[in-house]
Amino acid sequence: MKIIIIIQEFVRLSGPGSLRFILQPLISAFFGIKDGITDAKLGNDPFLISLFNSDDRKAKIKEAVKSVGKVFIIAIILDVIFYYIISGTFAPLQSLLIGTTLVFIPYSIARGLANRIYRKHLNKNKS
Repeated sequence: MKIIIIIQEFVRLSGPGSLRFILQPLISAFFGIKDGITDAKLGNDPFLISLFNSDDRKAKIKEAVKSVGKVFIIAIILDVIFYYIISGTFAPLQSLLIGTTLVFIPYSIARGLANRIYRKHLNKNKS
């Protein structure tokens, strides 16, 4: 029964707290784009590829958490507050799941895409 409630909360795109489904991914994508451009300038592989192929996976994860950690923490806190206002109960596990989905996934995708696009842009200008 709890899983159904979590899914209903996650896909609810209207009503109180729905702005988080737009703002949180946009903010995390912004940080992902910024870090992706930095990766391209340094000649690093796209984020997810380097995360899975790197020998120093811990350093990559630490770097990502450092970059998007504040946004993630704010997302979790806001989600807990929104859920409490809406339903009158606390659901920290649900907030952790939603926060992870709304922050880390857009961050990772935006970082990888920005790296690839900016790298192509750099290569085009060199030739």
